Amino acid sequence: MSRIYRRLASAVLAVAGLTACVSSPDTAQPFTVAAATHAAAPVSAPQCRSAALETAADRIVRLHTETMVAGLSCGNLWHDAAAPGRYAEFIARNAEVLRQAQTEVALRLGGISNFDEMHTALSNAEAMKVARMGATAYCSQMQDSFYLAVSATPTELTRATATMPASMSALGSGC
Repeated sequence: MSRIYRRLASAVLAVAGLTACVSSPDTAQPFTVAAATHAAAPVSAPQCRSAALETAADRIVRLHTETMVAGLSCGNLWHDAAAPGRYAEFIARNAEVLRQAQTEVALRLGGISNFDEMHTALSNAEAMKVARMGATAYCSQMQDSFYLAVSATPTELTRATATMPASMSALGSGC
């Protein structure tokens, strides 16, 4: 297993841990793709059980969303004006993997319009996490994961999300 692959898998797990159900008041409750698949409204505590239903495609969509929010929200705090550009390069380099994951989730949700609605809710939930935690705390937690994610090749991204057990989404959450 390559060193970058192990580091990326660790980053995926760390990002999953950030979105897992945690009781700390300064950490946002997660909004997972699996939870959105099974509930029309944003989910609170019961979504911890839904995280175990996440597929690799769900994890790719979630990682993509978290990477987007971190890249757009944290560049200034990281003193990295290129963070949004790094995110854009990640999108271009991994376009096919991201498109396949989005298509899989969209089919399960009943179409692209349902996917768009879910993805908007997921993005908004991540942005609210920034607001609740504060940008400094959020960006501090996301920094290593962001840089590992944006450096991933399609193969590394696919391997890291495919081999991560779905139950790892709730790692350290007490769920």
